[in-house]
Amino acid sequence: MLQRAVGEPSGTRHANVPNSDDESQLLTSDDLELEVLSESPAARRGRADSGLTAPDHTAWRVLLVADALGLLGFGAVVQVHDGSHPITLGAWLAATTVVALVFALVGLAPCSKLAYHVNLHAFGFVYCVVIHAGLHVRKEHPDAVHRFSDSLVNWIFLVFATPLCYVFGAAVTLREQPGLDPAALLPPSRAPALKALMAAAGASPVGGTDPRQALAAHAHNLLYYLPAFVAGILPNFLAKAGVLPDFSLSLKSMATWGAGQYVAVLVCAAMLAHLLGYHLWRARQEGLLRQAGAFYAATLLGLGLTATLLKPTHAMHLHHYWTAALLVPLTRFPGRVSAVWQGLLVGFHLQGVAVFGIEPLFDPKRHLTV
Repeated sequence: MLQRAVGEPSGTRHANVPNSDDESQLLTSDDLELEVLSESPAARRGRADSGLTAPDHTAWRVLLVADALGLLGFGAVVQVHDGSHPITLGAWLAATTVVALVFALVGLAPCSKLAYHVNLHAFGFVYCVVIHAGLHVRKEHPDAVHRFSDSLVNWIFLVFATPLCYVFGAAVTLREQPGLDPAALLPPSRAPALKALMAAAGASPVGGTDPRQALAAHAHNLLYYLPAFVAGILPNFLAKAGVLPDFSLSLKSMATWGAGQYVAVLVCAAMLAHLLGYHLWRARQEGLLRQAGAFYAATLLGLGLTATLLKPTHAMHLHHYWTAALLVPLTRFPGRVSAVWQGLLVGFHLQGVAVFGIEPLFDPKRHLTV
């Protein structure tokens, strides 16, 4: 059966071609459909009778259970962390554990890219709401305490941010989760016990895909994309919590920079060099370099013209939600490296949207705070 090698241009098909970025390849939905259609009716009935197909309601059941447990977990954290004071280390660890456990559970079920992405944004938003309550997040109002409601009012922005991040990034970088039969990964002596437990819980075994390939798809989302996504949320949070220095890197404040600012600039420059170098190379390999260049040239040209026209009355401030979102399309490739970078950028973007909202890039000079 033909497989699409991860990292190859769309439309190019190969048979069992090894990939430099992913250790295994997943069967595409087209391939699976062709295989099913090529089977005889008797073979399809036999495969269904053997428990190799999972009904759709099983996947939705697992997702609903995971979401319900996650909301209950966050509710328990909120009971401990009332939001009037900065979150404690224990409450933060509990909130982070809730996110990890929710998506570990989601990893057991068949799950589309879109469903995984929407759940990730929803729980990422709630995570931001919980951990930022009690902090002083705005420099222009240093005495104001950030409340749960200050972040909750920004939920409407997800109506725009979540679809855009999916179309321009996650639709390619995330993987379809074909479903995982944990019993197939166990030694034969232990598999029957787990199958009996799953049957008692009403979870049908999932099959039709090599268990190792299914595990690779689930691990891609859980081990590469999710940790990077959470890590992208944390830098601004840790700065506001006083764990990291909370300083400005704007050119206007450069005269007052200390060693910390210069170290931060060097680290950011090194990360940006890798991000741009790797993904421009991928774009060239995929034949997408010209399209990427046209997109970013038009965007930056429009930004430059706007800044020039508004320079007499406004000052430009590139908020991190915007700069992260601008870089997400550059990571729209399959593979582990792109998954890590995209998860990091999407988390950075979502944290800005959840905590500060979508703020303007151009402020009247009389209102600008450096």
